[in-house]
Amino acid sequence: MQHNVYTHTLDNGLTILVSPQHSIPKVSMQLWYDVGAKDEQSGQRGIAHYIEHMIFKGTNNLSESEINSIVHKLSGSCNAFTSHDYTGYMFEMPSQHWHKVLPIMAECMQYCTFNTDQLASELRAILQEMRMYRDDYTTTALEQLTQRIFIDHPYHYPIIGYQNELINLDQETITSFYNRFYQPNNATLVIVGDTTVEQAVDYAQQAFGHIPRGHVEHNRNWTHQSDISSYTVTLYRDVQQPTVMLTWEVPGFQAQQNYIWDIISWVLGAGKGSRLYKRLMTDQDLVTDIQTFVYDLFEHGQFVVYLQPRNIEDIQTISNIVMEEITACARGEVTDREIERAQRKTQMDYVSVFEDPERHAYLLGKFYLATGDENALYQYSNYTGDIKSAISQIASDYLRASVMHSTQILPIAEPDKAYFAQMQRDIDEQDTQALEHCARTSDIEADKCVLEIEPEPIKHFDFPKPNVGQLSNGLRVLYYDMPDIDKVEMILDFKAKHFYDPEDKQGRYLFMTELLQEGTQNYTANQLAQEIEDYGMSLQIAPGTIQITALPQDIERGLEILAEIVLRATFDEDAMERVRNRLLSDLDRFWDSPAQCANQVLRDAVYHDHPYHKNVLGTRETISHIQRDDILQAYAEYIVPDQSRISVVGNISDIDIQKVLEDTLKDWTGDAVPDITLPDINPPQARSIDHYINRDQTVLCYGGLSVTRHDKDFDLLLLFDQNFTGGVLDGMNSQLFVLREQSGLFYAAGGSLLAGAGNGPGMILIKSIVSNDRLDQAQEQIEALINDGAQAYTDEAHAESQRAIINTLSDHFATQQQTAQTFVSLDRLGLPFDHFDTRADNISAITPEAVREAASRYLDMQHMITLRVGRIT
Repeated sequence: MQHNVYTHTLDNGLTILVSPQHSIPKVSMQLWYDVGAKDEQSGQRGIAHYIEHMIFKGTNNLSESEINSIVHKLSGSCNAFTSHDYTGYMFEMPSQHWHKVLPIMAECMQYCTFNTDQLASELRAILQEMRMYRDDYTTTALEQLTQRIFIDHPYHYPIIGYQNELINLDQETITSFYNRFYQPNNATLVIVGDTTVEQAVDYAQQAFGHIPRGHVEHNRNWTHQSDISSYTVTLYRDVQQPTVMLTWEVPGFQAQQNYIWDIISWVLGAGKGSRLYKRLMTDQDLVTDIQTFVYDLFEHGQFVVYLQPRNIEDIQTISNIVMEEITACARGEVTDREIERAQRKTQMDYVSVFEDPERHAYLLGKFYLATGDENALYQYSNYTGDIKSAISQIASDYLRASVMHSTQILPIAEPDKAYFAQMQRDIDEQDTQALEHCARTSDIEADKCVLEIEPEPIKHFDFPKPNVGQLSNGLRVLYYDMPDIDKVEMILDFKAKHFYDPEDKQGRYLFMTELLQEGTQNYTANQLAQEIEDYGMSLQIAPGTIQITALPQDIERGLEILAEIVLRATFDEDAMERVRNRLLSDLDRFWDSPAQCANQVLRDAVYHDHPYHKNVLGTRETISHIQRDDILQAYAEYIVPDQSRISVVGNISDIDIQKVLEDTLKDWTGDAVPDITLPDINPPQARSIDHYINRDQTVLCYGGLSVTRHDKDFDLLLLFDQNFTGGVLDGMNSQLFVLREQSGLFYAAGGSLLAGAGNGPGMILIKSIVSNDRLDQAQEQIEALINDGAQAYTDEAHAESQRAIINTLSDHFATQQQTAQTFVSLDRLGLPFDHFDTRADNISAITPEAVREAASRYLDMQHMITLRVGRIT
């Protein structure tokens, strides 16, 4: 599919980039400003990010919550982002409504009020966001290393700023920064989706054309002097799994070397066919995870090798091996096969960009702002030079041992724990004092204009329906041609899921699926990875599914590899130990993450001994004791065609998919998969659980029993969930978000009333992240909201929820992968393939009274588990 961008500049200097895309009735709009944290002065660090928050908090004509109210009423979503180099505001809307957001974006360009009380209220959220960043140790470590490397450049300063400077920012300073940079001639409007160029330009002219050109002065006179130096940052934290990042300073995004750096990344450490993966993981088992990427700021960047060593003692050996492989690249010892693999993997990633209007718009805006070339994104892979020579030159110039920096996150030593605890108490006290400066005295402003907004009828969408067939071995086939994107998604879905594992062998299914990629009768692990990635394919295997992404011409080869995996996996003993080590490391990371482990603690509490309580990762005890015979048993019982299905979606116009599947998979057979007993389960009785983990913030959760997908109350809870947690729009107009706005008690809150609902019952999951000093107050107010939420569900909220659900039905078919997964889900649940044709009518027929009644039965604190995960004393 040919992708084009059309450029138009208004008289006031606003640049408009339009790329029509008509796969689903959605439009993504992003307004990019050429201002970021690097434009801040001393004493105002964090002001760009502060304004990002405040842009949505009221203008001369819109109240502080009205943007969220209007966007939600129109079934859209909005968000924002701040970088060192830019700031952006994004809206994603149904195509019948998208133009109604442009006047709001224009209003925010001119008339933001920065009300003092609202500044104080939002500052509370930002200070808690700082705490959240402190708990993200990987980001913190990389940020601290960046500060060391760019000591003489604005990249030295954190985007979120400093607490003491933010507290002292006043309305006048913020307004002055806003007036200086938030002007049409310093902005780019990117529009991608279901519209035309003429329509987009016309609506943009109407909304923005009257705004006068501003006087923008960037004063970007800084320089950065690189040095032959090597910095090391080490953080000691209460973690089980150590982390190491090796970095090198490299040219920034503006240098337009993105394609070559992506090629280098694939050669060195991205994917199982990369050099470092094969040496450090497959061959020597020194690390349990490896990734490579470029932290691509505009002016300067960092090439990062991310590692999780098995043993701290091996870090130096690991670093030596990394440098050995980089040195080999610098000497030109990269094979044509490695380059071809990297090119195909890079091209596959690039093709995928254009399935998602929001991602497409983001990269279009970023490439344009960095280069000034509206076609830079589309020319990304048009590299005409000698790639081998380019790799050698870049590795020689930038990836030298003498300029390698490193950051490590290591477990804190026992003698330091008391000091660390005192340090945390001191920080808590400082944060508490800081929050006292952010008191808000006024009520939330009433909406002014939202009642004048009239939603329009939904645009018609023909919901895809698969062709259906069956192979001779009983495998059910679902396939559909989506030719606009030149790739194919295949999902093989098995009847057995992770909860089929025996209680004393939790994690066995995951263990087995990880081993499926570690060698077969005809391929070693390295050969299998090489074969898959040489074709640019991706292979993802998890308990219950195998997913393959391939170019259309490679479908048959992809299916041959799939047959190799499901028929001839070998489960080598040495590979078992490598995978066992990785799984144990994954468990350490899992239990080091408060947000992740909270879900499992709640599952155990809600489901008790029901199979749904099982952890897909297993436990350290079960993973440590699983043997090869256990793996072989799981392979024989689970990886069979009985009651399985394969969904194939993509550019298959010229392929007889039924024949290709039959030819490649006809020899795959197996016994019938027995049904698993899913006993009845009663809602839990109210109780509280404290799970200690040493972090600066506490994850506060509430869990209860929900319903199956087939339950008569499912749609009722789906509608209420939209209003209560944010639902399908993940919106900023939910009851939980309104509480956040009113109280400032937490940075974020959300969840679902239908988490995991399928053929078995789902779980109610409500989650927030709260500062320890405000935990009791937050708990009291969230529990009051849970008790009263059903009665707060108004008729207007019901109408908005209905529109949100109906307008997002097409999202199930936004990409090839989503379409393939939708077909699988419908078939597994026993729902008809024309299910979505009647969905809007069924949702429209539900009354608000029925929703309130159902919500009041399920949102009951007497049947909710209260969980606190953090530094609970």
